[in-house]
Amino acid sequence: MSYVLEDRDGTPLAAPGATTTVAVDPAETAAVLRAVGHLVGDIGRVCPGATVDRHAHADRATVVVGTLGTSRWVDDAVADGRLDVTALLDDDGRPAWEALLVRTLGDQLWIVGADRRGTVFGIYDLCERAGVSPWHWFADVPVRTREHLTVARDTDHTDRPSVRYRGIFLNDEEELDTWARRHTPDGTIGPTLYAHVFELVLRLKGNYLWPAMHVNAFNADPENGRLAHEAGIVIGTSHCDMLLRSNEHEWAPWAAEQARAGHHVEYDYSIEGANRDLLHRYWRESIQQNADYEVGWTVGMRGIHDSGFVTSRIDDDPHLSAEQKHRARVSLLNTLIDDQRALLADELGAERAAGELQCFVPYKEVLPLYDDGVEIPEDVTLIWSDDSFGHVRRFPDDAERGRRGGHGLYYHSSYWSPPPRSYLFISSMPLTLMKNELGKAWDRGIRTLWVNNVGALKPLEQDTEFFLRYAWEVGRVEGEDGTHRAPTSTSDVSAWARDWVDRSFSGGIGAQVGPLLEEFAQVTDVRKIEHLSARAFSQTAYGDEAARRLDRLRELAEQVSAVWAQLPDRERDAFFQLVALKVHASYLTNAQFVHADRSALAYAQGKMAAADHHLALSRTFDGHKRAMIRAYNTVMSGGKWDGIMTPEDFPPPATALFPAGRPALQIGAPGLGVVVWGEERPGDAPALEFAAHGTRSKWIEVFTTGAGEIEVTLEADPWIELGAPGSGAARLTVATERRIAVRVPQDAADRVGQVVVRCETDGSTVVVPVRTSAPTSTPEDGCALEADGYVSLPADAPDERHDTEQSSWTVVPGLGRGGGGLLEAHGRAASADPATVHDAGTVGFRVHLETPGAHLLELFRFPGLDSTGRLRVGVSVDDLPPVLVESPTTDEHRGVWAQAVVENVERLTLRLPFLGAGTHTVRLHVVDDGFALSALVLWTGERRATTLAPPSSTRAGQPLPVRDDPDPVSVDLAALDHVARTLYGVLPAEVPPHQAVFVPREYWATPTTFTRNEVVAQPTLGPPRYAASPDGTQDVLARLASGVAVADDGVLALEVERTLREEPGAWTTPSTDEPVVGWTHTQAETNGRTGLAMHVDAPGRRWDDALQAPGLHLRVEVPRPGTYAVWVLVKFDADSDDALTLAVDGTPLPPEDQFCGGDMFSFGTAQAWVWHELMDVELTAGQHTLSVLARKAGLRVDRLYLTLGGERPPVDAAWTESRCTPWPAAAGA
Repeated sequence: MSYVLEDRDGTPLAAPGATTTVAVDPAETAAVLRAVGHLVGDIGRVCPGATVDRHAHADRATVVVGTLGTSRWVDDAVADGRLDVTALLDDDGRPAWEALLVRTLGDQLWIVGADRRGTVFGIYDLCERAGVSPWHWFADVPVRTREHLTVARDTDHTDRPSVRYRGIFLNDEEELDTWARRHTPDGTIGPTLYAHVFELVLRLKGNYLWPAMHVNAFNADPENGRLAHEAGIVIGTSHCDMLLRSNEHEWAPWAAEQARAGHHVEYDYSIEGANRDLLHRYWRESIQQNADYEVGWTVGMRGIHDSGFVTSRIDDDPHLSAEQKHRARVSLLNTLIDDQRALLADELGAERAAGELQCFVPYKEVLPLYDDGVEIPEDVTLIWSDDSFGHVRRFPDDAERGRRGGHGLYYHSSYWSPPPRSYLFISSMPLTLMKNELGKAWDRGIRTLWVNNVGALKPLEQDTEFFLRYAWEVGRVEGEDGTHRAPTSTSDVSAWARDWVDRSFSGGIGAQVGPLLEEFAQVTDVRKIEHLSARAFSQTAYGDEAARRLDRLRELAEQVSAVWAQLPDRERDAFFQLVALKVHASYLTNAQFVHADRSALAYAQGKMAAADHHLALSRTFDGHKRAMIRAYNTVMSGGKWDGIMTPEDFPPPATALFPAGRPALQIGAPGLGVVVWGEERPGDAPALEFAAHGTRSKWIEVFTTGAGEIEVTLEADPWIELGAPGSGAARLTVATERRIAVRVPQDAADRVGQVVVRCETDGSTVVVPVRTSAPTSTPEDGCALEADGYVSLPADAPDERHDTEQSSWTVVPGLGRGGGGLLEAHGRAASADPATVHDAGTVGFRVHLETPGAHLLELFRFPGLDSTGRLRVGVSVDDLPPVLVESPTTDEHRGVWAQAVVENVERLTLRLPFLGAGTHTVRLHVVDDGFALSALVLWTGERRATTLAPPSSTRAGQPLPVRDDPDPVSVDLAALDHVARTLYGVLPAEVPPHQAVFVPREYWATPTTFTRNEVVAQPTLGPPRYAASPDGTQDVLARLASGVAVADDGVLALEVERTLREEPGAWTTPSTDEPVVGWTHTQAETNGRTGLAMHVDAPGRRWDDALQAPGLHLRVEVPRPGTYAVWVLVKFDADSDDALTLAVDGTPLPPEDQFCGGDMFSFGTAQAWVWHELMDVELTAGQHTLSVLARKAGLRVDRLYLTLGGERPPVDAAWTESRCTPWPAAAGA
């Protein structure tokens, strides 16, 4: 309950027309004085018309602010007994770290801190309760004004933090820097912006910061460090920046300065003598610059930026074995840390240095050195890391927990990753995941320092706040035994989310929006939007999981839009920032990918009009997403945040873009097509089979095979329902495709009927038999029932459980994959012996099988980690002994970790013994602490690929499910446009096309990690080339140029889709290895977005032997011989689909001769359509065959541009394809 009251029955602090006086001792630190200034301003904003004077004497003040041992007024009040500060003292009677006290004394309110930050936190505690959000500047949350500011007469609020250092890391911060360049006088992330960052962190009761280090060096502007110290923020640095040196931007200039003075230096501590002395000087200068500040010092060493520990003298020593080199690195790191600590003692004094925060991060290649003997002094804090996806990798062991320096945690809510795992657009990590992992960290001794990588900070406001709030209050206990955790604001994530919303917005909307945000995170994080790719979700297995998931995201987005519309105007911009952006981004991006997938599926199913329709829908959703992003930058808050939101551009790495659809090549006369539930392709005899215990709703899709509308009627037997409830018939006008639900009664068993589908346009008919099965036996009440080839069990709903003192299973609400809770093991089995495992904590799931057999059990394991332990579970059936199932994925880069963090699951399987039809109990036995899962699936039939588990099985005694999958063409475009006009204030048509991106040969001359792209704006694209005719018919093949392309003035401009003609002038060839694959077409962004590209749609395939690779071949005529620069317009997602081989006249040219070295990937060019300057080729006068041979499947190729000049290829609006000479003439026929 807040001590700030809504009524006036208390101690008044402020009111319009009244004067509030604030007393603060001038001897207070700058941090306190700065916070008092904010308090004065906040009171004036909360109570418009109130006068606030900060120069009062304590005896006459309304509010008295002071710090123990600093404020004479506080110390006098303590001395004369008026102020009891026992609550500010620790068990030894000393001022407790950052403890705060807010108390009424008579008609005054006293804010007292045990130290300077305790006082600051007390000030901001009052400010927030009064109505000023910590996000008043960073998210434009309006101040909640009051007619008066009154506190309870008996106010006595005390608080102190749990984790000593609580902070954030501004990393991968290029978007924040782009904003700063446009909006601050510093022209980069500097004092102007840092002042707001420091204030935000303190208002959230944080105290620690790893500053930006990609875009500049914190030390570069001395004002940064001074301002941080005066604000009360402790500055530290990450695992790769030692002793507050930001190597990415400080090392090279410093080394160049030494070189000008005649001193060569390398960032390599294995080089003794002058080189090591210079490294000492480098670090010493940083210590000197920051010696007057409260900071943290990271010791140890890694390479520049995030590269490995450089030890050339050890690596190059031919007399050392691999083991001896490893031991030498251990010894070197010990020496290095001792030397760094000596530098600190020399500059700060030994006593002060010993009391400073010193940190060591055993990260990546340094971790095995630590494990094998690096002796970290006891007063140094060890900082452990998660896997960059929220899963803590390792916890201190019993010996490590006793360290005086304690332990820290480096956590991630944002990450620039090796491809394709970056996630930098939004954060969809459930807060329950963060809380669960952080809670484990606390329980296992990581209590000194927590720091969270929050990228460019926006739009990670909720993640940032929860992290810092939880760090403040984690582990609080009541009772002498210290085992019962007292309720705190973060103990219940759902309640915290509701309160977080209500603290920012009026109307009591937290009860609606809090759960909405939780569900958004669970549904989205199944596959982060940054990780979406082709066919991520099935549209044919067990119904349409993609459509079901997308429909839920649509509902969430619509609910968010409705809430926004009801808010006062002054609150809408903040709501857009804190809530709407990420929910809308998830829906729009997922819709873009789902409809692109639907386009490719429709093409494969013969639904040509539908293929084009869904591609158009995919692009419509993309347009609305881009309108939303533009609104965030240019409309929201009057354009205040312009430049902060650039998820389609680099740097940092772009989000997932341009999903591949498959437009129609030819669309002719209309005809009737039918495909039914469960079919990948239309069959010769479509039928619907309803299992005895399965869903009562499946579907038929009817479609036109050509252009134009067809009239379709469906008639079913009387016991079968079609479409609308209660209807046995339907009449549809079908322009693309339509999905019609087919339902059977609950009690329909062993029945046969049919649905007759008739095309009234041409009289054709398709009969779809409908059959329902009868159960083979009577199931016991409550057990899960087999149907459609599986039993699907949510793990959070076991039928039985048995806990022991040593082990148990618990449910973590809100952490199930896609919904529901997570089942997690606590404790361990005494041994892995089956008898011992049998007696460990157990949960059981009762299932009823119709199909006897030795079935496959699949466990959907939450991808938690334990890098020094094991992750096992015991599985038993009925009275059989348990069998151990073990995950190989105990740490990052082990097992299937790379795939597991993208899909947010690891799938483990076990073949069960032969089970007869009837009821059985599948049991899970605790073996290792932390093993967790969200679902179990027992496969009794064909196991079809899905991302989520199949829909949960029905329980005996419950009604059978009736789940209608959404119709994929039911998209309310008017509703999308309404949101764009009202909420965004930007229409998709107002957003210019993507920029053209060029990668010239010079790009590869230097490291590309941070190299910005060469871009050219495209106000418009070229004219549409392959648009359908007015009647909807289409013949792209007829519009493709035919014959031999002829160079003009030293230029060849080629459209590679010409190879679809399969003629002597342009053709394709399949691979010669097995399985045989070839090039297929997809859409491109050229030719007014009607263009085509080619790709090999076989993820994971590669061809190092170019002669086995699928090929695109184009005949060309070259009048002018010479050295031609070859450019290719390509799109790839990651380093797994970024390579091709060029061949001339059948001879492959070595990929290593390409300017990129053979692999085109760079962080800046992934996900975009990019013109790559590939290589130079010598062409003689005459005819040649140019071939593009796949090296890595998935690469999309749109155009080739060969030139004797040095120009870039033209943008789309200026593109002209080379003329073609008919093949017979060119061949001399």
